[in-house]
Amino acid sequence: MVFNAELHPFNRNLFVASLFEDDPHLVDMTHPTAPTKHRLPTAPLTDDPSAPHLAKLSTTYVLFSQPGTHIFAGTSKGWLNILSTSTRTVIFSEKLCNHLIPLLRLSNNGQDLLVNSSDRIIRVINLPDLSKVRAGASAGAPTAPLLPSDSAAIDTPLGSSPSSSRSTSPSPNAPLTLTIERRIQDLVNRLRWNSVALSSPPHPSHPTSPSTYLIATTYMKKDIYIWERSSGSILTMLEAREEQGVVEWHPNGKPLVATAGVDTGIICVWGVEPQQKWTALAPDFAEVEENVEHEEREDEFDVLPEEEVQKRREDAEDEVVDVWTVDEHEREYEGGKKEKEIEEESFVLPVVMGIEASDDEEEYVSVGVGTMRRKEANEGREWNLEDGVA
Repeated sequence: MVFNAELHPFNRNLFVASLFEDDPHLVDMTHPTAPTKHRLPTAPLTDDPSAPHLAKLSTTYVLFSQPGTHIFAGTSKGWLNILSTSTRTVIFSEKLCNHLIPLLRLSNNGQDLLVNSSDRIIRVINLPDLSKVRAGASAGAPTAPLLPSDSAAIDTPLGSSPSSSRSTSPSPNAPLTLTIERRIQDLVNRLRWNSVALSSPPHPSHPTSPSTYLIATTYMKKDIYIWERSSGSILTMLEAREEQGVVEWHPNGKPLVATAGVDTGIICVWGVEPQQKWTALAPDFAEVEENVEHEEREDEFDVLPEEEVQKRREDAEDEVVDVWTVDEHEREYEGGKKEKEIEEESFVLPVVMGIEASDDEEEYVSVGVGTMRRKEANEGREWNLEDGVA
């Protein structure tokens, strides 16, 4: 039984496969009639390779790196092994958890690794430059100290100091280290995940830019979760008609996601429905919430000859514009009676009397519409009368 198989990104005659209850194999199909099979090691790099807990260890998922120079292998007991494709030896091992790793996914830029494990946690790991790993590492001695256990590690937001290893390449003699950028899990429902994927770079012209979102399908559920990678918060939830298995983001950064149903195998494509803003096309365009019956004028859509159009334009220029006559408007009164009246807006010029000697606004009182006068000497003051004396 084959768990999974992965083609080499550049050599079409080379692939790697993980097998049930057997070691993974690297197969060279240069000669199809006689393919060359290379058995890959499963045991991780530890101080005690003969430990009892490594007796029934098996590789459950294998994945090529972006240039194809290395192979990532997940095991049944939470170990992540990195193998060299050329030497077919383990150069690094890290125990991420105590559970099975059923899925590994690589981002489009090859700098991030998604690890989906049976402990219901999705781990986003920042990968160093594997091309500069020191040479001569064998399966007998660890090439790097193990990272802290999963319970002691702390989530590191994107852009903080631990993730700075993405931009700096290790020297040939430097130990290989992996940085767990974020752990994502459902603490309320304790959901398990079928498949996970990172979004493509938002700008195809910058393929090395980091991904922005993370998506996952749920086990025995119909929901699809999308998280914002920088904060780890849920962005949205999609509800499908059935349980979804494989999920894949559009490679060019478009907001399109494809999923495949587990029971029927129906492929669903999820996208964002664009909202048309017609007001941006015409400034005088008015949006309506429901259909409005339009009363067409007799000559509204008539196509007139150019001579007629020019004549109407010249006649309109000769018209005399009346700026003195006030239009009449109908106003409805109580009882349904309508009368025509002329509405004239009155204008009152503000006048202030006797204010030549003062600039203080508090010394004036309003005496009419737009009219003010100066206060009297004792106006507005309160007097306390005691024994009839002011």
